Amino acid sequence: MKKRLLSWLLVLTMVTSLIPSTLVTTAFAAADGVTLGASVTEKTLSASDTSPYEITSSGTYRVTGSSTQPIIVTADAGEVILVLNGVNIQSATSPIQLQKGTLSAAKVTLVVPDGKTAQLACTSTTKAAAESADVAGKTAGINVPDGTTLTIDKISGENGTGTLTISGGYGSAGIGGNHGYGYEGTGYGTTTHSTPITDANQQGPLGFGGDGGYVNAPLKGFGGAPGRDGQSAEKSGTVNINACNINITSTAGAGIGGGQGASGENGFEGKQGYKAGDANWVNPAMGSGGGGAGGNGGRGGDCGPVTINGGTLNIKVTAPIAASGQKTSDNMHQITPKDKIQTAGIGGGPGGWGGFGAKGGDTAPANGHSPSSDYWSSGYGGAGGYGETGYVNYGGAAEAITINGGIITVQGVGIAMGSNINAADVRTQAAEQSYAYDYNYNVGKGYQGGMGAHGGKARALAAAPTGNAKISLNGGNISVSS
Repeated sequence: MKKRLLSWLLVLTMVTSLIPSTLVTTAFAAADGVTLGASVTEKTLSASDTSPYEITSSGTYRVTGSSTQPIIVTADAGEVILVLNGVNIQSATSPIQLQKGTLSAAKVTLVVPDGKTAQLACTSTTKAAAESADVAGKTAGINVPDGTTLTIDKISGENGTGTLTISGGYGSAGIGGNHGYGYEGTGYGTTTHSTPITDANQQGPLGFGGDGGYVNAPLKGFGGAPGRDGQSAEKSGTVNINACNINITSTAGAGIGGGQGASGENGFEGKQGYKAGDANWVNPAMGSGGGGAGGNGGRGGDCGPVTINGGTLNIKVTAPIAASGQKTSDNMHQITPKDKIQTAGIGGGPGGWGGFGAKGGDTAPANGHSPSSDYWSSGYGGAGGYGETGYVNYGGAAEAITINGGIITVQGVGIAMGSNINAADVRTQAAEQSYAYDYNYNVGKGYQGGMGAHGGKARALAAAPTGNAKISLNGGNISVSS
């Protein structure tokens, strides 16, 4: 019996020895937290910092203090343990940024010691600030782009009671992807098109305002060009949460996941029609060109894999707000928010807003002449119509969301968890095109003015994305409120 027992023990020892050490380490790390390395690099942030704190090699880094500059973990840094030991970062771009390269990507484990706090806030909280060249859409609270990995854990032997407060800037996730930035393509390089549009309805090519009606072709008003479509937002990387008290706030982006697509470019204004001929003769004015349509918004960012094993998460998100509209003097085109775009607590980001359609050229005054024997009055050229506003694009999809434990509270969302692909075909103004004004007819023996052109029609969106997120709810406590 003793020999048989010893044989089984020997077999068990041999099998155990064949398990890779990395698997053993990972198993213990998930259950017991993170063991800090023997060598710890200390860093104290300061309000006087003028450049980011860059981490370029693997190891354990303990950071304290306050700054307006972010922490950047480079793509080739390897595996990094980042201990936030009483930190306050209020920066215009993402307070913590994980970078990715062609062959490598940052992998960060973040811990907040028991009894300590860390506050990370992006201060670019308006649409204008997030889309400025200085910020370039990098407004996530913690930027985790596709290919990178962020794990939030506790220090081994502690209870995981540290508090991490994260505020994403406008259009980005609290943790995950950034706001889309810029436009697709190079644009048309001009506010008018060069191909004359002579159809009876004065309709331009798709997106363009039509050319004004004319008696003398070179003097007509040309239609405005359409705006470019906004860039889609990036997909977020892998996020694992094992411990910590985490408060996440985001506006126009997911709490964890994707950011909002970039807004479409505004259309370009149509040109005013010109007077024809000599002022000493009775001549009408040409019709003015229609305004170009706004570009469509970019796709919302997709959400990479998210796994929650523990911790307490409070996620509060705010839906995107449409830019304020413009109202014409003739009350023809009032731009107002029409529908509310959905946001996700954990999941894909919302689609970007469409750009505004541009106004058409103004009514064109005519020359006139009144001989003593006759009364002459030539017609004015009609004003061009407004272009349509571009479409709000589809939101991002979610890859896989797994909840194994923890307490999760989500507030203010349209979608608690999952893909956000159904927020599409929405406008910030009336969907129909703004039609042009008719020309003014002549009085007496003058000629009638040219007809104003229609505004540009918005271009249709690409095909809707398909597929639903794989959501696995294996444990934890989840609550959702409006």
